[in-house]
Amino acid sequence: MAFTIVQAQSSFHILDDDGDVYTTLVLPTGVTVDPSIRAQFTPLNGKLVITRATSINVWVDPEDFSVRPLAVLPPVAPPVIAAGSGTGLTGTYYGAYSYVVIINGVVVQESPRSPLSLPVTLTNDDVDWSNLVPSTEAHVNGYRLYRTVTDGDPTVLFEAQQGGGAGTTFTGDATPDAALSLLPAPDAGNAPGGTIPGTRLSLITAWRERLWAVSSDPSQRDQVAYTESGNPFVWRAANRIPIPVKGQDEWGITGFLPRRDELVVTKRSRFVKILGDSNENFEALVLAEGVGCAAPDSCIVIEDMGYCRSTTTVYEVGPAGVLDIAAGKVGAWFQTDAQFDVRSVGILNTIGSWNPVTDAYELQMPVATQESDNPDPSHWAAFNRRYREWTGAHFTGAAEITARGTYRDEAGTLQPLLGGSDGFLYKMNQAPAYDAAGSAPGTVVGIAIDWRTKRYTMGTPDQFHVWGRITIHQRAQGDGADGVGEPAYAHLFSGAIDERNLYVNNAIETPFFVAALTLTKGRVELPRAGVGQSVMLWFRHNFIADPTTGGITGVGDSPSDLELWAIEIPFTTVGRR
Repeated sequence: MAFTIVQAQSSFHILDDDGDVYTTLVLPTGVTVDPSIRAQFTPLNGKLVITRATSINVWVDPEDFSVRPLAVLPPVAPPVIAAGSGTGLTGTYYGAYSYVVIINGVVVQESPRSPLSLPVTLTNDDVDWSNLVPSTEAHVNGYRLYRTVTDGDPTVLFEAQQGGGAGTTFTGDATPDAALSLLPAPDAGNAPGGTIPGTRLSLITAWRERLWAVSSDPSQRDQVAYTESGNPFVWRAANRIPIPVKGQDEWGITGFLPRRDELVVTKRSRFVKILGDSNENFEALVLAEGVGCAAPDSCIVIEDMGYCRSTTTVYEVGPAGVLDIAAGKVGAWFQTDAQFDVRSVGILNTIGSWNPVTDAYELQMPVATQESDNPDPSHWAAFNRRYREWTGAHFTGAAEITARGTYRDEAGTLQPLLGGSDGFLYKMNQAPAYDAAGSAPGTVVGIAIDWRTKRYTMGTPDQFHVWGRITIHQRAQGDGADGVGEPAYAHLFSGAIDERNLYVNNAIETPFFVAALTLTKGRVELPRAGVGQSVMLWFRHNFIADPTTGGITGVGDSPSDLELWAIEIPFTTVGRR
């Protein structure tokens, strides 16, 4: 069954197919959600694992949407085993026990084992177990007893018994060696972070029917831990792969790109791929040196192609290797502060997502807002995978966007979904918006798509210029009268800027004029831009055609488009002939 779960501050909600009705998930007692941290959601074998924002790792059971801890804490004290009153065993034995979670008669989770007991020597006796300390965790409802074979290696244990409830003793264990589990039982182990409050998994993904994760512990940031196949609960201590070079920088592993035949692990200056299909043959090989990923939340895989943002560009990882897809026309977006914030705070706040409607990799990045450590994140650029072209920078004034994803509509089609800091979910280029309570708030919200040109100085940023009339060349659109419902105009905010500080509260300072740009003509001439050291144009288009009326309204069912071809602005430098 498909479902959509979203994080809303310190809680999680399940949405229905329309995205307008929700159910709040009930977290286990004592589990909290940090509203300042973006949660990570990782599906595996029908289960949904939630990490990073929660005080401990949890998972969602899709059968009833109950939420349970991902880990079971182990017993801290060893059991006591002694000769019982029965018969059957002769030799020296060691024992240990674990806690289990049983659902519908099936063990779905198990803790690491307790410390090993002291040995007991039997002569045709059975075994009595005691000091089985009950777990303090509410989801634990059983235990397993492990024992060596006769005079066996104390490090090699076999499952002997399983019990339910919270009993502290078990008597009459006379299970012969031949009736023990067929193979030795390796210790279950727990995740390298998020098992107890204060530790977290900084990164997690699913690949080859396993979970792969990186701990927030600085001593473990250069190694990947992984679970057993098909089991998100079992993290063996041996299931670790070091990613070179250890201790190279303070960041360690920065992202995952799970492709079909390889798991790409990123660092700031290296791409490494993990190959293999079992514990015996997993290996890490360097894919590319001197390039990497600096924005963990920018990592995304779309139809087996990986994408991520580095400190200076954007990379695509696929069959052709690692490609720089931002070099050239939009390279300055990621190397200078002309458009987006290239400081560490801006890079770390970058979010990557897939727009399935346009088949675009959308990269949400804060704009360059000078000195702020909390830059406005509601801007993004889009890389169209079909045409290999970038568009942007886009902007929405509907809300401060804090999350991006997809949902399935009533027809089962994937659609882009935006989450705002105001508690609303926004269907991109659609209306109305839906609040966390699942009801339309009564105000239709159209998400504006904005495009801002770079700051033009004509090579002399210290000189003032007289900027002439603006000429726009574009694709002529219909007027809506034919029922197609195409937009008649867009908005153009333009101004000659006298100061280096281009933005005040994310708006151009003192625009020289605000004009309606007619879209029904292929060539439109507008008033002169004004006088200043530079000029920048800001196009804003948030109208959606209404096909039921053929008119132009603020909302509708069909997104309209805007296609600009060229801009002409004649100029004269002040004081020069």
